[in-house]
Amino acid sequence: MSRSEYAPLLEQALRRIRAAKAEVAESRRPPSSRCPIAVLGMACRLPGADDPDALWQLLVDGTDAVAPLPADHWTPEEWAALSGSIDLPTDRCGTIRDVAGFDPRFFGIAPREAEAIDPLQRVVLETAWHALEDAGVPPSGLSGRRVGVFLGIGPSEYREICVRRGVDGSVFGATGSALSVIAGRVAYALGLQGPALVLDTACSSSLVALQLAVRALQAGDCEVALTGGINLLLDPKTTLGMARLKMLSPVGQCRSFDADGAGFVRGEGCGVVVLRRLADAERDGQRCRAVIRGAAVNQDGRSAGLTAPNKHAQVAVIRAALADGGLDPLAVTYVESHGTGTALGDPIEMGAIEEALCAGRPANTPIVIGALKSNLGHLEAASGIAGLIKAVLAIEHGAVPQNLHFDTPNPHIPWARLPLHMPRQMTPWSPGLVGISSFGFSGTNAHVVIGPPPAADRPVATAPARQVEVLPFSARSPRSLRTLAARHAERLADAPETWPAIAASAALHREAMAHRATVQAASAAQAIERLRALADAQEVAGAEQAIVPAGRAPRIGFLFTGQGAQHAGMGRRLYAEEPVFARAIDRCAAHLDGRLPLPLTRVLFDDDSPIDNTAYTQPAMFALQVALAALWQSLGVTPEVVLGHSVGAYAAAVVAGMLPLEDALDLIAERGRLMGALPAGGAMAAVQADERQVLAMGRDAAWCIAAANSPRETIIAGPAEAIDRAVADFAAQGVRARRLTVSHAFHSALMAPVVAPFSAHAARFKAAAPQIDFIDDRTGALRRDAPTADDWSRHLREPVRFRDALRTLAGLKCDLLVELGPRPVLLGLARSTLGDACP
Repeated sequence: MSRSEYAPLLEQALRRIRAAKAEVAESRRPPSSRCPIAVLGMACRLPGADDPDALWQLLVDGTDAVAPLPADHWTPEEWAALSGSIDLPTDRCGTIRDVAGFDPRFFGIAPREAEAIDPLQRVVLETAWHALEDAGVPPSGLSGRRVGVFLGIGPSEYREICVRRGVDGSVFGATGSALSVIAGRVAYALGLQGPALVLDTACSSSLVALQLAVRALQAGDCEVALTGGINLLLDPKTTLGMARLKMLSPVGQCRSFDADGAGFVRGEGCGVVVLRRLADAERDGQRCRAVIRGAAVNQDGRSAGLTAPNKHAQVAVIRAALADGGLDPLAVTYVESHGTGTALGDPIEMGAIEEALCAGRPANTPIVIGALKSNLGHLEAASGIAGLIKAVLAIEHGAVPQNLHFDTPNPHIPWARLPLHMPRQMTPWSPGLVGISSFGFSGTNAHVVIGPPPAADRPVATAPARQVEVLPFSARSPRSLRTLAARHAERLADAPETWPAIAASAALHREAMAHRATVQAASAAQAIERLRALADAQEVAGAEQAIVPAGRAPRIGFLFTGQGAQHAGMGRRLYAEEPVFARAIDRCAAHLDGRLPLPLTRVLFDDDSPIDNTAYTQPAMFALQVALAALWQSLGVTPEVVLGHSVGAYAAAVVAGMLPLEDALDLIAERGRLMGALPAGGAMAAVQADERQVLAMGRDAAWCIAAANSPRETIIAGPAEAIDRAVADFAAQGVRARRLTVSHAFHSALMAPVVAPFSAHAARFKAAAPQIDFIDDRTGALRRDAPTADDWSRHLREPVRFRDALRTLAGLKCDLLVELGPRPVLLGLARSTLGDACP
């Protein structure tokens, strides 16, 4: 063999050595930099599908969304004037609905400026908003935070249209048509302060953008990332160029991996996903739709041609994505392919999949191959993100949809030896790892590997059923509100079983805007009827509308009831119907197991429960209150101020971040045990007068003030005989007083024997300073520091200064008070004390 013949072989060997070294280096990156990334939410506008649910239905139905080019894109006359003698191979393409539709005022954009803004910017902006809503992240909450925007963008064709229309000279033309502004427009509209960038690597753009977003999250450059891509077909010039290169299908179909595959059909679309580090999402209890386990990008380099695919580069990028996550190739059970339906590209891609993923794979466990382009056409810059959205949906539904137009397998692909399966019908699939490929015709390749979310984060099919569900929704204008009502009705009509889930999602995951409506309904059918009435601007029972001026969110205070409101069976129905409430109760019950003579759930729910025995009352009230707080917070109702009455202060302390739940349970159980072990004979009474009147009208050294609740209620405590005498004395003076049903004289000198032992017990636990406003009911003042063991022991002996605490509360300007307890007690005291100043 001559020297000239050796040279190509040596070059090839050198390239492979370099590639192997790169893979080894990639696999040795520190584990901290390859942390998994959660897909929190996603949104899309694709041919035949305006959202992910509609996309899945399109796939289930086996719909080909490719259709004749709409007249609002370009006409045959415009093509002829531009192309000369070159025929358009097909008039079919995948287009999205209402590209021109845009509500500029929703984003604070003047209509004149909006006219100059490229639809690429408009559609991305709307889709990013919907992706955040799907993620349960109100967009306003991201303002000023390190949130990144990473977008893959196709060519802009709007500028040509503006020139023809004579609007290019607008003062907004430069920003409206600049591709670099697209990510900046999203960041500006939402107030995001992380990296914002646009890139174009042709057909791989959106998946390359996603890989950059993953790296930025792993490096700590941003805490949340919006990433995706968009492609629009507005002007015939790009299509003309592809026709000249013989890229387009003459039959108007993407026949991926089929013998008759002879080119692709162009398509337009947009997809955006919301990403966050999985550990951060789990810490904050956010829903995770899927997890990105690995991602990689590479380049063909010098190959058979600038636009020709390179098998070795495709193998390398797949292996690099697996190495990025430390993943086994045999764990990949589904690949959403690039699959353009070209005679050259399809066999090369299958060869790369074989080499990268099939070594050692049993023939009876083939990789399922998906080809979304057979449904939508080639979305070019948006194709990768569309494939990822399809893959997430497949994970959630446990099935891979059929590929269209796969009639005769491409004979240049060695099907007989490949452990690969091309589904021709909906195929059940046990979700494993999914690889998504996207290859740019300039040689830039991307591959991403995703998998199911952790088991606890997997979406449940149904939300807890309640007797009545409430659906809140809002918009920036009355017209938009009616449109939204109609959309909710349409969605419910298609899937009535989702009524509880839709109501919960709307309450938790949507931005609150000025024009608001609520619909209460006991069934989907009733909700549809009321939503349609709202859509038609009709008044209907069970539906309300209001206009809420823009401004700060309402300031909410939680009040935690004390002893005396308890009853057997409290919380029983919530435990049966509300998973969040039930989980909180179960957590308390598990910790108290062995610390109480009876299981906590029996104390709470049995009809013959010893609930009035303070050894049981106190832990039961505490558990009920922390479970109620968890339920309210899961519904988006979060307090900025907390105030507890007596034993209610312990639940308030947990919500304020002063005590871990388990420490508070230990404290409250010991508090109840010590008090319950005291001798009987103590009593308490409620006197309908303020503290000064009570002290002036009856002074007896045997009783004392236990709680100054309001101007109209004071609680006294002491020996039973002394309390009975006091009740009679007050009655004789025309003041109403009544004995309370309690086992002991709480907050009195009769508690003295347990002060020291409880203080010793409390010293074992370290509290923290409150993270929100915490009003101390013992002093009536705001508490800024961490409580000590002495504070907890004095709290059980000294009087409750609830009237003073309510006055402190009034100064904190709450807009809404929510009482957490078995029945309302404290709200009445608040109204009595604060009058018109009560929220």
